[in-house]
Amino acid sequence: MKDRIAQMISQLHKGQQVTVVFDCSFAEERLRVTGTVSSIDTYWKVLQVKNMAIDFSEICEIIL
Repeated sequence: MKDRIAQMISQLHKGQQVTVVFDCSFAEERLRVTGTVSSIDTYWKVLQVKNMAIDFSEICEIIL
């Protein structure tokens, strides 16, 4: 599962419309955000969609 997520992240690009389902450790719940990819930081492993920064390890599903 994580390999599939990593592969999908590598195919994303800035400006692309996506829906990301992720486990938010701060809110202790599963969230879904839909919007435009603002940035993909492979060093810090953070995907930013709209104004939401999502750690790669929290991502459960990416819907293109």
